[in-house]
Amino acid sequence: MPSKKAKKKEKEYELSDKLLKIISVVALIVIVVLGVYIRLQPAIKYDYELQGDDSWQVYWVSSYLVKHGLAAWFHLDRSNPDTHIFWYPWGQDFKYVDFPLIHMFNAATYPLASLFGLSIKQWVSITPAIFGGLMIIAGYLLVRRLAGDIPALLAAIFLAFAPGTIERTVSTFAEKQGLAIPLMFLSFYFLDRTLEKKSIIESIVTGIMLGLIGWSWGGYQPIYLITGFALAVSPAFYRYNYRQGQLVLISTAIASFLAVLNTTIPFTELFRGSVGVLLVSGVAVFLASLIYDSKIKLPYINEKNAMNIYRIFIVILIAVGLALLFTGQLTISGRALHFLTGKETDPLGASVAEHQPQSLAEVARKTGVMFIMGLLFIPVGIYYGRRNMVLLSLSLATIISLIVIFNAAYLTQFSSSILSVAGGLAITPLSIRATRHSSLKLKDTYMIALLLVFLVATASFLPTVKLGVAYAKAVVPSPRTGMVSISVENKAWYYALDYIKNELPEGAVIISWWDYGYIITAYTGKATVADGATSNGTQIQLLAKALTATDENETINIIFNDFKAPKNKTYLLIFDVFQSIKLDENSTVWYTGPLINPYTGTEGMGDIPKSVWMLRIGGRLGLRELQPYFTIKQLQFTTGQQVPILAPDWLNENVSSVMIYRLFINGIYSINQTAYGPLNLSGQHYFVDPIDIYLGNPIPINYNATEHIVPLKIFVDPIYDSPTNKVYVAVFLFEVR
Repeated sequence: MPSKKAKKKEKEYELSDKLLKIISVVALIVIVVLGVYIRLQPAIKYDYELQGDDSWQVYWVSSYLVKHGLAAWFHLDRSNPDTHIFWYPWGQDFKYVDFPLIHMFNAATYPLASLFGLSIKQWVSITPAIFGGLMIIAGYLLVRRLAGDIPALLAAIFLAFAPGTIERTVSTFAEKQGLAIPLMFLSFYFLDRTLEKKSIIESIVTGIMLGLIGWSWGGYQPIYLITGFALAVSPAFYRYNYRQGQLVLISTAIASFLAVLNTTIPFTELFRGSVGVLLVSGVAVFLASLIYDSKIKLPYINEKNAMNIYRIFIVILIAVGLALLFTGQLTISGRALHFLTGKETDPLGASVAEHQPQSLAEVARKTGVMFIMGLLFIPVGIYYGRRNMVLLSLSLATIISLIVIFNAAYLTQFSSSILSVAGGLAITPLSIRATRHSSLKLKDTYMIALLLVFLVATASFLPTVKLGVAYAKAVVPSPRTGMVSISVENKAWYYALDYIKNELPEGAVIISWWDYGYIITAYTGKATVADGATSNGTQIQLLAKALTATDENETINIIFNDFKAPKNKTYLLIFDVFQSIKLDENSTVWYTGPLINPYTGTEGMGDIPKSVWMLRIGGRLGLRELQPYFTIKQLQFTTGQQVPILAPDWLNENVSSVMIYRLFINGIYSINQTAYGPLNLSGQHYFVDPIDIYLGNPIPINYNATEHIVPLKIFVDPIYDSPTNKVYVAVFLFEVR
């Protein structure tokens, strides 16, 4: 029997343990509230506007499901006339190219949001911040389960305040990744509970969480591959009993079949994709458990050699998997391969800003100290992963995250979230030793060390917290900035969108670069020929050819014959940022050209720098080629510093006859008659290369009128305005006859 003194000490330890849990929960609530509040700033400041282009697609589909019911998702394909305003005239196959969970969540929860007077657009604008709050809670629960309260609080702080984790959970930016990440953390959390508690309820919940990832985001592939690989390898180090094997099989079976019930994932992925890998891993664990628990007897396999034989089996399985991968029998999307290797062979994929690589400095700014702690966690996770497959999974996920975050900006949110959890788990050894008797010992050396590491890591993270808060506060929804990367509000696009919505006839079709398809259609209700899904590469290639043709007849043929656009109801939209300069205050002559942006090293901030990708996608240039259309000129500051500027070779006749450049030139020559907005642009305008203005020798580029594409309106709003110098966003709307 324990003595009274021992019982008293035990009570003190238990009380301390309970006190830590109370402090931990209170701290979590504060962290979540602050994390969500920071993420809500853009919505609060900018009247629940939507950021980027994909957010408008989320808004349109969510609105459609609110109006027609959740089951309407399964009718959102090309057979549904309502989809034909996207990818005109064919329609958008939403149910085959998109993931439904975010739209269904928005629609299912909107009745509750409407009680607070919110519109569906406002609700869509807010939900990313809610997903951010869920991510913080789910990450905390996962780390707390694996390593305890203090590592969990550290992970929660990382998840709440790092710029990388805020990036795609900031309000106004409705995006699928933000919903998938909490599901990923919860699936790992419930999988660990399943293996410990051996509960079939926990197993079913694990399967549902994993399966819903396949309904939420295209990143289900790496998540399933990581989880599947960790599960398949784990019996080489851990003896599963029969009950555990059953439950793992139930979880993976539910997840796999639930995933392929999503219309976006083909059923064949059960046999040759990441879904199949997950299912096979569950079968492998189950079969191993049968042998380890002596449920079946096999010749030459016994309790002593079973694990060694399984290790040989795993080596063979990995070799077969790699062979299937390299022979194309195991399918991984080209996008996934790009994220892993950084190599892009498709000009359309390479043109996407989210696919661009990031430098170490950029990654460090977005992650801070958790990047270093993530590196430290990898050996910790592998070491403890011998006994805990969730830790093994997370160590593998951390390795993948450290690769893909440099190869694609798009995966910053995913990688930063993994690194946040890994950063908390990096102090697992201290945490396990500090609580090795299942009760807290505040005077224990390991506990003191744990608290010190927590404080040092938190203090080291404070500069990153400031960056995260500053980032969230600085986000201005793109329509409010004229769709360019500036922090000044600009209404040029609102003027254009309102005009298209209210003044153009019913059934009008807008030809624009694919970047703007979602916002044009969702805002105005008018049809566009391409949008941000980039799912119809053939249509985008035709669009690129139309915009880069040197013969107007080729452009017209594509618009009316390939796109089947309606006569007298078709319009073409392009935009960029321009600068108009008077050499003399009393002159009526303006020299106008695209604004030179020394930060990006380009002329223009809209379609002009994007036009190099139009030329490549349209087959006019190779993937890495610039000439003969582009040239590099030197911009010299008064300090003597020179900055290289990538720009169209405007004085080259072949360049100025390329349709998109020709339309910009023609639009500028007509801007004093067609401009709409608060900017006074009266007077004669000459289109010039702005570099020549800096050299003191502006050379007007010839006006070359188009017969069938004529300026209708040019919507302008100033960024800077003086009597002799005007910088403004200009959205050009042409009528195609």
